[in-house]
Amino acid sequence: MSEVAISGETVRFTRNDVGPAVGDGRLFTEQKNAEIMALLADNRVVTGGVLPTSANLTTTVSACIAFIKGYYVDAPATNVTVGAGVVTYVILSLKVDGDGNVTEAIYELNTTGVATYPKNIVLGRLTSSGAAITSTEDLAPRGQSGFIEPVIWSAFIAAGG
Repeated sequence: MSEVAISGETVRFTRNDVGPAVGDGRLFTEQKNAEIMALLADNRVVTGGVLPTSANLTTTVSACIAFIKGYYVDAPATNVTVGAGVVTYVILSLKVDGDGNVTEAIYELNTTGVATYPKNIVLGRLTSSGAAITSTEDLAPRGQSGFIEPVIWSAFIAAGG
């Protein structure tokens, strides 16, 4: 298994967005927000996250907007490299710290299709020859995500939310 860092991703809402401080009359934790949002937004890819074939062993996962276990994820296009002559699963995962708070979004690449981290979506499967990615299969749940329109989220994020 290997991990590919996603540079410049947005994950909402994490402990960097909500304050756990007691004393100001409210307590709103990352986990509580994720529980609430999971009721409104299904686990799915709203747009992007496409895995194209390639003349070599590196391909670019297209920019992706997804909801994963109550988290909004906006991942820019990212290159991934697979081994020669194997079937590799590409999994969009959220890494968590010891308290269960999300620290970053990554792409997990492995041959089992089983993610290391529990907050994830399997995007698809890449099949490679000795020198190229010869076929891909889309495995991601796709489409509208529950009650939340991605346009609303995009406007909210653009406004600094």
